[in-house]
Amino acid sequence: MGRRSRTALSIAMTAALAAGCSTTVAGTAVPDPSEPAVALDTGGISTRTRTPETSEAQQKVLASNVLAEKTLYAWDIDPAYVELRSFGVRAVAQASNLSDTVDDADGAAIGRRGLLYGFVSGRTNNAAGEWDGLSSAVLRMADDAAARGALDDHRTRVGAAAEKIGDRSDIVVTRFAPRGSATTTGYRVHAIAGSHLIVINTKAVDPVKARDQAVSAADRQRDLLAGFDSPGADRVAALPADKDGIVSRTVAPEALEQGTMTLDYGFREGSALLHWDTDPIASARLFEEAGIDLTGMGRNVVHRARDASAAKRFVQGASNLLSKEEESTEFTIDGLPAAKCRSYKVRGLIDMEARYTCYVSSGRYVAEYLDTQIARVKQVTAAGYLILRRAG
Repeated sequence: MGRRSRTALSIAMTAALAAGCSTTVAGTAVPDPSEPAVALDTGGISTRTRTPETSEAQQKVLASNVLAEKTLYAWDIDPAYVELRSFGVRAVAQASNLSDTVDDADGAAIGRRGLLYGFVSGRTNNAAGEWDGLSSAVLRMADDAAARGALDDHRTRVGAAAEKIGDRSDIVVTRFAPRGSATTTGYRVHAIAGSHLIVINTKAVDPVKARDQAVSAADRQRDLLAGFDSPGADRVAALPADKDGIVSRTVAPEALEQGTMTLDYGFREGSALLHWDTDPIASARLFEEAGIDLTGMGRNVVHRARDASAAKRFVQGASNLLSKEEESTEFTIDGLPAAKCRSYKVRGLIDMEARYTCYVSSGRYVAEYLDTQIARVKQVTAAGYLILRRAG
């Protein structure tokens, strides 16, 4: 289920826990070795709850998180589309982020018309050689007129190259024939839903499949957006960086360099996190069974379950999913037996690469962390547990 990118952080640790918990033996000033704050190795990572910082760029990420809740899952069109390969998952902060979604001319036109932000999510199947796949981009334009204008710009530019789909005029469909030694045919569909411009990209060895899936996905995406009021320019700056304290319960990320931004930011509601999940169909069942309704993003991620019992079941279920990965082996964290941790291998660009993931719950909250270094995973998980324990 690993869903997290890695960051690094080292700040002063505090050993104090929430009111009602003592780190010393009663009647003495001697540290109580049974207390987690004393026994756990956090590597100097802060165990205090935090207030997330924001910026203009990060506010657009918050807005794209809202769009993620209404963006089509590729596997809802084809259950085989679960692989994170050439089609990625990302927030869109400006038109230059659309280079693999639309061509340069359309990207420039979309920018001129007034792109506010967007979200792109796509998957492929796991076929050997070339694979079939689908991505959906939802782009929040300045208003309905800007979205219509962007669609009309595209319609005018492609002209007679657009394929006719019956007598439909609400979508613009274009075909991209295989090039060189490639065997897949690509299709792109542009459509609108209110102030949203929809761009669907598909590719498949079977051209009819690619076309039909592209049209079906555009219709499904428009249905998902029907009546949806995503934040406009007047609301983006005021979007909250936290909800119900979920982000404050995450381990603080490393400070960003000037002029940079992170896409792992803010919070995601409902099942929106599945867009980034490596096993989304199985994870969707876990989310539903545990009642996960909110996830906070930090150096780790924190999920909110229905109750404490559901949180514990989620920890066990998530660990069970990782047991299916190659060379999956359990490991433990000294002083934190409740944590469920696994090492395993995933396929990198050239060779298999090691990954380490831990889950631990406190009350109705679950902390999750993934990294390539086992020592760091243990320390961040320990710090994450202490933060949850402190926050209650």
